[in-house]
Amino acid sequence: MKHLTGTQQKGLACEIIRFCSKWALWRGTVLYCGGRKYEWCEEHAEFYALNHVRVTEGVRPEDEDNMVLQELLALDAQDGEEPVLYLTGELGDLLGGPGEYTAEFSALSREAQAELLADEELLGDLADALPVDFGTPALDPMEFDSRETYLELEFEMEAARVEEAIARLSRERIECDGGALPSHIIREFKTLLEKYGLKWSGIWGAASCRYDERSVASNNM
Repeated sequence: MKHLTGTQQKGLACEIIRFCSKWALWRGTVLYCGGRKYEWCEEHAEFYALNHVRVTEGVRPEDEDNMVLQELLALDAQDGEEPVLYLTGELGDLLGGPGEYTAEFSALSREAQAELLADEELLGDLADALPVDFGTPALDPMEFDSRETYLELEFEMEAARVEEAIARLSRERIECDGGALPSHIIREFKTLLEKYGLKWSGIWGAASCRYDERSVASNNM
């Protein structure tokens, strides 16, 4: 099986950091890859043009005082194959937990904001997740002369609800307990790993990334 080179491991870490920054997950996420620890820092520190990144050489996840990480290390040791990368914190919570995602809309990258505003399903999910009451009354189909009239009004009310959601997004905290948005973010992370022939597994709070034999086999065909 072809393993990632040191340069490729740095590239992988860089892409994951960029991914975390896009979805406002970087401040609370820590990566361990290639003998290095990558974490957010307050000061201006760049790593491959990415800001707020502290890189510490010679750090092994086995030496970290993190109970969740140590639990995952013990589970991985039973499999016999050493993962390429470990991560803990907010991204670990999202991957290993029940799909909870919390973030300030203003903290998302412009790329992420544009994705949300361009996707009706994601935007509708956000409208449900925002802690505000949009005051949209339930419609009774039996009160309308025709189904077409009912559907037209329902569509208009939903459109108004989404517009209100957009207006409130910049001032509200997104809180999703499962749904379209967390699934969208997880799928994007899975696609990122597949570029490197990797897959992830984990527990709530931590995840490990290892080689996916099926992906490697298909790339070698």
